[in-house]
Amino acid sequence: MYMRQCPPEVESGRPYDPFKLDVWQLASSLHEFKSKISAIDETLAAMTDDDAVCRLDAQQALDRLGHIVSSMPPESLLFEPEGAFKFESHTN
Repeated sequence: MYMRQCPPEVESGRPYDPFKLDVWQLASSLHEFKSKISAIDETLAAMTDDDAVCRLDAQQALDRLGHIVSSMPPESLLFEPEGAFKFESHTN
């Protein structure tokens, strides 16, 4: 049995935009991902809007994410690893 959540427009039985469905599916697969950058989290939320008319399309999502990342200094995109992958600094 297929266990993924079904996009709202598929459940409606009406015709839908398959490209916006792809955007919904991508963002839904990242639903547990928290970036620590609120603008990225807000964009992911806009990619899963239940109303396909209001949902970002792929180009809008790419443009928005690109703008967010390019407007930040590179060092602000670095975060300490959490959990099992935490690295320790070894100084001599």
